[in-house]
Parts: sequence; C-alpha cells; structure tokens
Amino acid sequence: MILVLADDFTGAAETAAVAFRYGFSAEVQTDLDAKSTSEVICLDTNTRSLKGPQAHDLLAGLLTGRAVPSALFKKVDSVLRGPVLAELVALMEILEKQRVILIPANPSLGRTIEEGSYLVGRVPIEQTDFGRDPEHPISSSKVVEILGTYGSVGAVLAKHDENLPAKGIIVGDARTKSDLKGWIRHVDAMTLLAGAADFFSVYLEATLPRPEKSVHAASPVWTGKTLFVSGSSSDYSRELSGQFKKAGVPLCRMPEELFLGTSRVGELESLWTMGVLEALNSHSVARVAVDRPLAADPTAPERLTSSMARLVQAVLENTEIEQLCVEGGATLSALVRCLGWNRLRIRAELGPGSAVMKPFEKRGPVLISKPGSYPWPDGFLQDILSSLS
Repeated sequence: MILVLADDFTGAAETAAVAFRYGFSAEVQTDLDAKSTSEVICLDTNTRSLKGPQAHDLLAGLLTGRAVPSALFKKVDSVLRGPVLAELVALMEILEKQRVILIPANPSLGRTIEEGSYLVGRVPIEQTDFGRDPEHPISSSKVVEILGTYGSVGAVLAKHDENLPAKGIIVGDARTKSDLKGWIRHVDAMTLLAGAADFFSVYLEATLPRPEKSVHAASPVWTGKTLFVSGSSSDYSRELSGQFKKAGVPLCRMPEELFLGTSRVGELESLWTMGVLEALNSHSVARVAVDRPLAADPTAPERLTSSMARLVQAVLENTEIEQLCVEGGATLSALVRCLGWNRLRIRAELGPGSAVMKPFEKRGPVLISKPGSYPWPDGFLQDILSSLS
C-alpha cells in the first residue's frame, strides 16, 4: 500500500486520480483507515491553513505508534502554500529520514522552477493570482524565500545533475518531465519524496510501473440535478460564473451580508438554500459561488467555507443531486467533513487535478473535484452546457 499525505482535499483527490490512471485502486480519506484494501490511500490532513507548530504536531501524532507503509509520498501544494517545511520536518523525525527531495513544480501545467525561481506560464509567480491569494499571498518568485524557515530549518536549492547534500530539505529546479525523472534517480532508503502531482506521477512510473490508463477518462453522463460549488476567489472562478450565467445557468451567489460577516448567519443561509433549491427545481443545474475577491481578513476563508459546506448539506437534505462539482480545496475539505464522507473511492480522472469519486457506504452524489487554481478539463464544461440546450 502507498500512503500519500496531502494538506488539503483537492491535493489528495488529485494524487489519488493519478494513481487510478496507473491502474491502482485508490481512495481519498479524511481520517486514516490503514485497514483499507485500496492500493493507494491519499489522506487529507487538512493542514494547509494551520500554523507551523500545529501542522508539525498533527502529522507527528498521526503517524506515531502506527505501522507506516514503506511507500510514503508527501503531496504539497504545487505553489508551496501552507506550512510545508513544518510538515516535512515532522515526517523526517517520525520516519527517521535524513533528507527530503521536494519538487513542487508541475511542468504539465506550465508551473516550473528555473534557476530557483517559480514561474507560472513563464510569468514570475508573485505577478499572478497567487500574489493576491487572500490567505497565502506570494511576494517572491524565489522558492527558498517562499518556503521560508521552520525553526532553524530551511531548504537548499539544487539541480538533479548535481551532487546532492546527504541531509536536509532539498528543493529542486524542474522545467520538464525529464527533469522530474532526473530527481527520481536520487531516491534511497533515507530520502523522503515530496512534491506536486507531476512528481508523484513520475514516482509511480519509475518505482511501481503499471500500464497507464487514459489521462482523460470519459465525462460523466449528465442525468438528474447538477450543483456546481465554487469556494475560490480566483479570477478564473469569476469568469466561469459569467460563462454559466451567459448559458442560462442560475448563479446563486453568497449573500453580501453573509460574505461580509453578520450575526444573521442562520437566517441568511436558509434564504440562500431556498434560492438554490428553486434554481435546481427550475433548471436542474445551478452554480453556487462566493464570486467576490476576499479581503485580507484571516478569519474570512474558514468562515466562508464553513457557510458553503452548511449550504450544500442543507441542499442535499432537501433534494437529490446526481453530480456535485466542487472547486477549491478548503471548500471541499469542509464539505466532506460536514457530510461525514470519511472515505471516497476514485472512479475516474477527468484531466489534470480533476477527480471523479463516490463516498463509501453512503448514498450520495458523484463528487467531481478540482483545485481552485486549475481550469476544468477541456470539453468538460461544454458537455454540461450543451446538455442544457
């Protein structure tokens, strides 16, 4: 069994879908059940928004006293948001590893690290949407600066064709898939691997070869009611809402008073729920979204995602949804926990970052997920919108 530790739900789902692509049975968990018969377990530790010491202690407590699989991969956010170093330090201590090779780049999506600088589509990362992230704004393209330090521990930059340090956390340049393969050649018993989905894919190819399935599995058959949920504040998410609205899909935005913060939470969420149910009854598909740039309020992300999760729970209690499409890792993590979906089996990979899954032992809709910063796969939205005509 391979255990993947991810700091949010979409990261766990993304790597589980990669494993499915290579022919493995895979599932996403929110509470570790090591007795599972799945070949790959991707655990959402939900640590993205924690402070370093909290994340360190959570991971240490998670693995202490457990029989840890020999194959463990640490999935990190591809643009290094969250307490990355704290988590890596905890894993090095518990697993008794001497070093970490950390490759967060995703060349397949135009996210590369070159001469120590992080580029997104050839643009320095701080000049993109990630520079305006409400919770983890990135102010430098230098990966060592993005990572910062945890206590006295920092990362060192290296290239795969160099002699690497025997100890410490090594973050590497990676512009192509060939570069990723170069890093895999440095794996040994004292090294922990960490990185984004592209690096996990190369890890599977190199160490556990299986026949690769089609990257783009067939899209779901759109039947019954479909609810789109977006907790993302990205420009892409707002543009997507415009496309849906233009196609005649009802847009159920979070009420402004609820967005800004209010004591009337219960009342406003009830009204919002009623609006979504009316939209689904009249159109069979609706989109729920924040659709506003988030202010620099550290309490806002958790408050808004919790509200979004309660809304979806109320909708599911009052009507039957066939497909639930969710973008944004924090939103998904809050949602599956609110619904009590602790284990979900992967059914397909629609495209990069996008997984199709179904909760174990519970009735519920097909869940289709993607990270907030990724686009939906080619043809996916067209299939939905054309089914409405």
